[in-house]
Amino acid sequence: MTSSAIPFRSVAAALAAVTLLAAVPARADRGALSLDAGAGLVVASLNPPVGSGPAQSGVLYEGRLGLRYAVSNLLEVYLGGYYDMQAPWSYSGDVVPVAGSAPLTGTLQSQMAGWGAEGGARRCAGPALRLCLTAGRGAAMRLSSRMDLLNPNAAGGPASYGAGVVPGSITSFGPMAEVGAGFEWLVTDHQTVALTPLVRAVGGTGGGVYLVLPVTWSYSWYGF
Repeated sequence: MTSSAIPFRSVAAALAAVTLLAAVPARADRGALSLDAGAGLVVASLNPPVGSGPAQSGVLYEGRLGLRYAVSNLLEVYLGGYYDMQAPWSYSGDVVPVAGSAPLTGTLQSQMAGWGAEGGARRCAGPALRLCLTAGRGAAMRLSSRMDLLNPNAAGGPASYGAGVVPGSITSFGPMAEVGAGFEWLVTDHQTVALTPLVRAVGGTGGGVYLVLPVTWSYSWYGF
């Protein structure tokens, strides 16, 4: 089974970069508490949840929710989570071990959904249009359901190897790291809209690499 390596050193470097982006005037407003809500498109390359085979790419839709707090005029900390809506995912060339016989090679079909939670730091610089850097770490859970291994060489076209070759569903957990850079627009004194592309790496069974393209609306309260 292959798994994606989590670039923890790169994430640590990104966290340091977030705190060092202080040369440009910022508007974090110490004591501000912000609610973030966003959604977007995700392009992911994921390893198979069962057996061993090459990673397969696909598209997901994601919702995000989080809270940020400005500990200074230069730095915000945040807690947040995401949900990846269920989508079909196929893994060609997957090799699945079978007790008492030779491994079977085929196309693993499944439905994939995911959740995650993380904490991290964010740094924005600029007046109404801000450059923002963000980095965080956390944990992710993935649910692979409706799984079936197909024989691509079966007479008459691809056909299932049969029930019991692979489990019907698998839930897996793994560490997660995320870094991003983008722009935030100040709409009003309390509201912003941001486009911050993110790169996420998830370890463990069925992990992989995600490119997340979220649009985020935020509302801020001051004086906390």
